[in-house]
Amino acid sequence: MKATPACIILAAGASRRMGRTKALLPWGEVPLLEHLAQVVHQAGIDKVVAVGGAHYDKLLPVARAAGIGACENPLWETGMGSSLATGLKWILDHAPGTEAVVVLLADQPLVSARYLKEMLREYQKHPGFVIATGYKASPGVPVLFPRAFWEPLFDLQGGQGAKAYLQSIPEQCRILDGGDAVLDIDTPDAYTRALERAGLIKKTK
Repeated sequence: MKATPACIILAAGASRRMGRTKALLPWGEVPLLEHLAQVVHQAGIDKVVAVGGAHYDKLLPVARAAGIGACENPLWETGMGSSLATGLKWILDHAPGTEAVVVLLADQPLVSARYLKEMLREYQKHPGFVIATGYKASPGVPVLFPRAFWEPLFDLQGGQGAKAYLQSIPEQCRILDGGDAVLDIDTPDAYTRALERAGLIKKTK
């Protein structure tokens, strides 16, 4: 059996379209970041770090309350790639024996422990592959990177994060249907729809 991967939750953006820090939005009785940490722990992943940037000072106490690590990306404005590299460096410092890492976005609240467990099972069966979530145009997050794929992640450019890298290695990716896991909340309307979908508020229409 492969060792359980660690997890990086990317939460460094300014949330300009939302107008509020997305990782700190209420989700049930806890902030969204804490909810995601609970989901990751329920999937059996113990080592978790949230990468902050624009609102790191607000994110840090929530991460501590959730029982996860936190690190700051001072270059967060350069794009998601630098935040992923920051998270990987934290993992290497705090859990150097880690053999794979799951990458989540803090604005995908409908990711479930069940789906993460499915990713972990796929990794156990195919440890030499990246396990990615399928979108219409390309593979994306949530995504699991075995350690053999980490080195290029330290040199990602721009705001695409790992997207371009995943597109460059299609034959080395196993693609799963993420269902609701692919839904993000960039705007207040999207946040409301996600709350409705999760049954946390009643549908307005």
